[in-house]
Amino acid sequence: MPIDPAHAALLIIDVQNYRVRAEVACDLGYLVNLVTDACTTTSADRHERSLIGIRGYCRQRTTDAVVAEITALTGPC
Repeated sequence: MPIDPAHAALLIIDVQNYRVRAEVACDLGYLVNLVTDACTTTSADRHERSLIGIRGYCRQRTTDAVVAEITALTGPC
């Protein structure tokens, strides 16, 4: 099954990329979903600060929450 770019997830590694990529995608009209425990940066503090800085640009969910949401929509595998 091909991946629809509108639903593709980004694994964002650098704190600056968190904000830049979320803002650009949001500005293009995408509903941005950031999986908070599937990205990282150089420290836990920097990670938390970057998540706070982009709250208005994306939905932030944990992996478990995303899996639960998808399962609720599609049913279990």
